Amino acid sequence: MILDAALSYLHFVFAFLIVGALCAELFMLRLPIGAAGALRMLRADLFYGAGSVLLLLAGGARVLWGRQGLGVL
Repeated sequence: MILDAALSYLHFVFAFLIVGALCAELFMLRLPIGAAGALRMLRADLFYGAGSVLLLLAGGARVLWGRQGLGVL
């Protein structure tokens, strides 16, 4: 029960991380892009990519070790 709640929490945290990274990129695209702006965009892309991978891993963990498990499918 606690494991399912923790995996669900992580799944939603990573989903909100992706949304935050996309909002940051949208905001930064409205600013003039210089060298510092390009590095900030790169950092936001890094957060987006890491959040995407972690979201998939958390979702897979919810399927494998969640409340219903893989046997229900």
